[in-house]
Amino acid sequence: MFRPAPRALWLGVWLTLASLIVAAVVQPLWWVIAAGWLVLLLAMVLDAARAIPGASLWMDIDAPPALYIGEDDPLVLTFSTEAARAPTFLRAAPDVRGPVEDLPTLSDTFRPETGLTLEYRVRPTARGQVSLPVVHLGWLGPLQLIERRRVIKTHWRVAVIPNVRAVQRDAVQLRTLAQDFGAKVQRIVGSGSEFQALMEFQPGHESRHIDWKHSARHRKLLVKDMQVERNHQIILAHDSGYLMREPIEGVPKLDHAINAALKLAWVGFSTGDNIGLYAFADRPQMFIAPRGGKQAFAPLRLATQDIGYVSRETNFTLGLSALNQRIGRRSLIVLFTDFTDTITAELLMENVAALTRKHIVVFAVPKEPFADTYLDWKPEGLNDATRVVVAETYANERRVVFDRLRRLGVEVLEVPPQGFSTALLNTYLSVKERSLL
Repeated sequence: MFRPAPRALWLGVWLTLASLIVAAVVQPLWWVIAAGWLVLLLAMVLDAARAIPGASLWMDIDAPPALYIGEDDPLVLTFSTEAARAPTFLRAAPDVRGPVEDLPTLSDTFRPETGLTLEYRVRPTARGQVSLPVVHLGWLGPLQLIERRRVIKTHWRVAVIPNVRAVQRDAVQLRTLAQDFGAKVQRIVGSGSEFQALMEFQPGHESRHIDWKHSARHRKLLVKDMQVERNHQIILAHDSGYLMREPIEGVPKLDHAINAALKLAWVGFSTGDNIGLYAFADRPQMFIAPRGGKQAFAPLRLATQDIGYVSRETNFTLGLSALNQRIGRRSLIVLFTDFTDTITAELLMENVAALTRKHIVVFAVPKEPFADTYLDWKPEGLNDATRVVVAETYANERRVVFDRLRRLGVEVLEVPPQGFSTALLNTYLSVKERSLL
């Protein structure tokens, strides 16, 4: 496929202007203009004939085996040829498909001895698959009058997975945190949940650990020396309904939640806890029974890839009651979800209250930035005033719901994405240290 290059178009414009001038002023020189057009057409034909055929261009793709949500990764296209001639200039436009931002058209000089390497940055915005069905190429002939085009088909496809790279990148810090916390837990006396022995009451002991029966028998206050239970049970419960599909900083809230959950799981497995996974929307999607050991992290991470994006409203009654029926042992349930207003939150709070009768619940959601943006804004017009009112209403309604959740004993966590993982880890470690489980 051929098309005129910019140089040919500019020459055509000048010849057209010259033709108009000759037609109006010096008509006897029409043959000069005709000769100019003929020369241009012959030059374009020659340039098209001298341009290398598309079949002599080869393309190699170099890309990572997996892409991570919210992070840039390289996609490198390398072009080469064994033809005697090489294009002086090559343009490539990858037609990338999937949950990824469009890639730009790049071009550069093609050198026969080294070919041409073009590097693109791929930034996925959600889990799924990214593919590159075709790459559109364009190159100029030696005279740069004709652009030759070709479409190269590819079978390149790669999965977009939760951002475990952040876990891997912070592995040393997380491992140190887990080890330090584990050692700290082992030194805690009288604040655990497993009975070890009876001992005489001392200042600092909690009254709830007094064994009244044995105290009456021995005529002195005796307390149960509790040993900290290391293998607590943690359930990472993800709401995948339409509200969790909304993006924050280009990434769905659901994926911010999954990334934070994987960090928590890494630390949890390292401290000896059992971690399970649950997902629901209008109905339960999956349940992975709690497992322990560092070897359980990889299957858990793979399972998060199957948490789908659901465009329907979340059914909290069905989703949370099904979860409550599945877990018998007292657990820490980290509930990643959201709500729109106090009315839609009623069912959420009702079913969370049922969970809190037996379990510790953490309500966790990445914080929307727009409310804080407009709360301190001085409106200068009607539109600004409307935004401020909406932001204040949004913030007040969430405050009401969060206060009610806290009164139920729920740990509420609403933090911007940048600090969401850290805040969740701190909350998890705080729950363990306080022996709430």
